[in-house]
Amino acid sequence: MMINPLVLVTDFGTKDPYSAVVKGVLLSINKKFNIIDATHEISSGNIAEASRFLNSIISWYPEGSVFICVVDPGVGSERKILVLKSLNRIITAPDNGVVSDLVKKHGIQELYFASKKHFISKATFDGRDIFAPLGAALAEKGTNLSFLEKAVPENIVLKDFYPAPKSGEDLISGEIVNIDKYGNLITNISKNCALRAFRSFEDTRVYLGEQKLGSIVYTYSSSAEGKLITLWNSSDFLEIACVNKSAEKKLGNKVKDKVFLKSVFYKK
Repeated sequence: MMINPLVLVTDFGTKDPYSAVVKGVLLSINKKFNIIDATHEISSGNIAEASRFLNSIISWYPEGSVFICVVDPGVGSERKILVLKSLNRIITAPDNGVVSDLVKKHGIQELYFASKKHFISKATFDGRDIFAPLGAALAEKGTNLSFLEKAVPENIVLKDFYPAPKSGEDLISGEIVNIDKYGNLITNISKNCALRAFRSFEDTRVYLGEQKLGSIVYTYSSSAEGKLITLWNSSDFLEIACVNKSAEKKLGNKVKDKVFLKSVFYKK
């Protein structure tokens, strides 16, 4: 029997026993499970960060992969437990908005609720008591989800964590939505959004507030060390970086600061 990979996305960290316990439960159910630690370093209870992370990785895993996403500040509450199929991958997660970015980009093929009555929960560690055994069942059953209760998208929690960029005449207005570990400033302006607004990136320039950063380049190595650059990152979002340095430290900017993509013909 083919067993699908189990991909873990949590805010448990690795210093405490939580992620290790979840993996122990999974292996106790089936020693043949292929368990992948995508991350346990989501900021504590940060649903928006988890949603963005899950959306950015899912398409790179094989079809049939089962994602166990446990970032759950409402643990022990009456929030529901989701199982959804998208891109021929399966995700189980609390119904708190953590699947929002994924659903908005890739849609839903199938959607279910899992009933708590099938699990023995101590109310404080659903990752161990509910999501681990549920994920194990999903990995073993593959795409056969008929043992679950069908749901409709209108009944699940979907959130807009970040404002959409605004497009005007010769101008896209966005903002910084994330700063990664390298100090790169990630914006909410996607490549697709820019392509809809401009015919060519050659005639556009990036501004961070009032500061002109120049044109968009293709690679980090296209400029000298310490130089500020802008490029489309691996998830196709506009990113402000400093070659081999931290743009965050160099510029001092933070999340929600404004970013503009303008035509060279734009007049202030």
